[in-house]
Amino acid sequence: MTRPLQAAVLTGLLCGVWACASPLAPADTQLTPLTGSTDAGGDIRGEATWVVRDAETFARLWAQFFGRQREVPAVDFSQHMVVVATMGQQPTAGYAIEITGMTASRGGELAVHVRTTSPGANCGVATVLATPVVMSRARRMDGPVRFEFTRSTRDCAGR
Repeated sequence: MTRPLQAAVLTGLLCGVWACASPLAPADTQLTPLTGSTDAGGDIRGEATWVVRDAETFARLWAQFFGRQREVPAVDFSQHMVVVATMGQQPTAGYAIEITGMTASRGGELAVHVRTTSPGANCGVATVLATPVVMSRARRMDGPVRFEFTRSTRDCAGR
C-alpha cells in the first residue's frame, strides 16, 4: 500500500472513531424539568434512578413520590422519556438533587449528570424525614443510559 493511500485509510478510520464518540447536537440532549429538587414522600430508602419510557410506569412512579398531591404531567412517550433520580429518604431537611444535563454519544449511550448536595455538620436543618427527587423529560432515546453523580456538602459556616 502506498503512503498516500495508508494516510487516507488512517484518516478515514480516525474520523470514523471520532464521529462515533462525539456528542450529539444540543437539541438532542435538552431537558425539561418536571420537578425541581423537591421533597417528596415515598418509601425509597436509598439512592435510586429510573429511565421511564411508558405512561403506566411513569404514573406509578409519580404516585409513589407524590400520591395525589400533584397531577401527573402529560408526557408523549412516543417522543420523550423521563429520567428520575432520588437521594432516597434522608434524616433531615437540607438535602438537594438536580439533573444538570445529559450527554449522548453517536454510539447511542446517554449519560445523565446528577448533582447532589448534603447539609454540612455546621448547617441548621429541620429534623424531618425528606426524600429529595428530581424528574426531567428528555427526547426519547432507546439506547443504554447511565447516571453520573457529583456529590457535594454545603458549608454553612459564617451564616
